[in-house]
Amino acid sequence: MERWDGVAWRLPLLCAQLTKRAWVCCAEIHCVTIGHVAKDTLTFRIEPGTKAALDTLAVALDRDRSYIINEAVDAYLDTQRWQIAHIKQGMKQADEGKFVSDRQMKTLVNKLLRK
Repeated sequence: MERWDGVAWRLPLLCAQLTKRAWVCCAEIHCVTIGHVAKDTLTFRIEPGTKAALDTLAVALDRDRSYIINEAVDAYLDTQRWQIAHIKQGMKQADEGKFVSDRQMKTLVNKLLRK
């Protein structure tokens, strides 16, 4: 048996001989708790309609509300990090005097307007 993150786990060799579906089930049974990470509690106010939409989505995905909220927050943070990195990159290029020429910009705008 190997230990990882304080959780004993193993994947029986028998799984390798079973069907793909059985392999997946076997892997889920033995590995589901390996990635457990401690969570903090955060309280915030939310509109009733938004809460109802979260609950509807959670039921449809067979997940709890916390899972849906965590996924949404992770996606939001990824987007914000991406945007901030690109803004910083653009600001650095501007500080270095690297700009698109007027001609290149007009060509791009005209191309986008034709679509």
